[in-house]
Amino acid sequence: MERMKKTKIISSFLAVLLVLVLSVVMLPKQTSAETTNQESGVVVDKTAILEDDGTYTINLSAYATGTTTTVTEKSGEPLDIVLVLDQSGSMKDYLADLKTAAGSFIKTIKDNAEEYNVDHRIAIVGFAGATYSKSEYYYANTELFIGAKQYNYIEDGKESTENEIASTQYSNAFQNVTTSAGSGNLNASVNALAAKGGTHMDLGMEMANGIFDANPNTYTKADGTTGTRTRIVVMFTDGEPGDNGFDTTVANNALREAYATKNTYGASVYTVGLYSSAGDNVQTFMNYLSSNYPTAQSMEEYVYTPVYSGDLNTRETYYIASNDSYSSIKYTWRQWRINCY
Repeated sequence: MERMKKTKIISSFLAVLLVLVLSVVMLPKQTSAETTNQESGVVVDKTAILEDDGTYTINLSAYATGTTTTVTEKSGEPLDIVLVLDQSGSMKDYLADLKTAAGSFIKTIKDNAEEYNVDHRIAIVGFAGATYSKSEYYYANTELFIGAKQYNYIEDGKESTENEIASTQYSNAFQNVTTSAGSGNLNASVNALAAKGGTHMDLGMEMANGIFDANPNTYTKADGTTGTRTRIVVMFTDGEPGDNGFDTTVANNALREAYATKNTYGASVYTVGLYSSAGDNVQTFMNYLSSNYPTAQSMEEYVYTPVYSGDLNTRETYYIASNDSYSSIKYTWRQWRINCY
């Protein structure tokens, strides 16, 4: 019974995290946000109002365990989203919940794209091992997904289905959520997630950058002018960088990749951490990796300036995490008041 209870809580937690990410990254301009206390549970609401200028004002809210976050934004800009998902061995007990949450996220993006005729695209990469063990864990589950096909980060990497490596397929990575082929591929990719290996999010972020580099972020508007697609990375993990304990080298490599994601490719990076407990170095790393710190390139004690300021309880944030036990999930995401420009 306790295991079932924990699984249900974890599943709800993951679903709400991804819905909250969706509610703040989908829409380019913020008009208001508020947080109130409600009864425990998981609720998602969405309404849309057609404005005189032809755009829509969308109200989205999601809440769980007594916290409600409501974000009101304008829609209309196509998204390129890369989901960078943890496939390390520690995810074994929670992989089914991650698949459910990721599938719900994809469906919500698809529903929005169809309702408002917006060309949203999603790519999926998984990260896990690097060189931990040549015989068994050699780059296990560090791969690009296209449908059920899995392209490892490196030649002879473990646990993938194809001989070609990920970099040969970056130009094919994005799937259009509104086509049957694209939607089917995304669902197949989610179903193919596995759990084995270390926690090398640096390789996941590198693959995300490779996908952005291989796919122009421009599109043609209805009036014939050129528009720019909004780029998003959502990085999900339950662990710390490395194979056994916090590995500063892996962390720094990931931060350098994230710096390029934010500054070279103009993407917003959202980090989601599922932790029973997390030390200061992990919390710092996850914040630095996110768009909270656009200039962070290392765990060294440089003076990085966050994008937010003022009271901790009202600041903008691109990083959310559970900060207590799996059984109680007393997570804090503060107020989500994020502008994606």
